[in-house]
Amino acid sequence: MSKGNNDDRAERDGCAHYERKCALISPCCKKPYVCRLCHDENENHELNRKEVVTIKCLKCSVYQEVQSSCEDCGTDFATYFCKICRMFDSKDDGKFHCIGCGICRKGGKENYTHCDNCGYCLSNKSFKEHKCISNVSLDNCTVCLESLHNSIKPFITLRCSHLIHEHCERQMAEKGLFRCPLCNESMADMTSFWKQLDNEIEQTEMPEEYVNLEVWINCGDCHKKSKTKFHIVGLKCAECGSYNTVETSGRETRENNENLEETEATDD
Repeated sequence: MSKGNNDDRAERDGCAHYERKCALISPCCKKPYVCRLCHDENENHELNRKEVVTIKCLKCSVYQEVQSSCEDCGTDFATYFCKICRMFDSKDDGKFHCIGCGICRKGGKENYTHCDNCGYCLSNKSFKEHKCISNVSLDNCTVCLESLHNSIKPFITLRCSHLIHEHCERQMAEKGLFRCPLCNESMADMTSFWKQLDNEIEQTEMPEEYVNLEVWINCGDCHKKSKTKFHIVGLKCAECGSYNTVETSGRETRENNENLEETEATDD
């Protein structure tokens, strides 16, 4: 046990990220920081909090080994303490340590189930409906490229089971982008929007030269190829009704297609 001077990096009530009454002594640069995020924002290297072996009480400034309360003044460092993650926090957000993830999560352990194949915790409802993608949580967010597994920013599971930061998905939606950046499937249930497009197409007349045009399309949602009526508003998948489609071949008139079919039938 040793005394240390107060440091302007360590606030008594914690930091912008966590509410705690201790600071981590970085094993790499030997400086006290309230949390690893504060450290990483001020240094040119990252702090591995699991390697921390010494902490500093922010009340009495005593340096000591990692523990839940101060051995000198008896101050409880936080209401939640995980020795594995060196996590101290008094925010009431249901923190729990997930053995499968290897880190602390928030939201209440009873509300989540860990998927060993995907490598992360899903809400109980999402767990029943999700499609497994091996170690998907180890990927980076495809929008901001930050790590998902260790991120303190909330991330969501898309319908295709790929992961993306919640705020990144929101920014995409605000820009009218609705496809998963990885697989091009619709990120959310678009049924109501497809119905709006149905109505818009019904009310929007095409010029006569386009009325009988048909095109081949690939669907990003059901991943099937189909032929559909061309319309400037959108190309509807004949298999699942989605407008998340891409035109794949030249446009053909319906009359030519019917004549071709009649010719083939005559030849037979």
